[in-house]
Amino acid sequence: MAANDTSVSDSHPFLGRELRVELTDGRVLVGTLIAYEGSGDLLLQAAVEQRTCTDGEVTVRGLNLLAVPFKHVKTLHRRQEGLEPIVLPSNEPEQPAPTLQI
Repeated sequence: MAANDTSVSDSHPFLGRELRVELTDGRVLVGTLIAYEGSGDLLLQAAVEQRTCTDGEVTVRGLNLLAVPFKHVKTLHRRQEGLEPIVLPSNEPEQPAPTLQI
């Protein structure tokens, strides 16, 4: 391999990694970053959404592919290497992505 060749992980430290993304509306998403735009919009694969309701109830649902506008991202963290992926039980159906209401 030539010295100037770079792998995907060298070109962007979050690409191909599992991320934890907190949104401005309080939802938390965990998924693998497979693409991003120059404006910062993210594309997450095998995402899991966690929402905490006002009564304290926590709901979790699986989303296959999710586009996240960066203007709705509050925090963004790369999950540590070696952690088990966050997945839903196999009987949990995939849900449609909600629209952000601000």
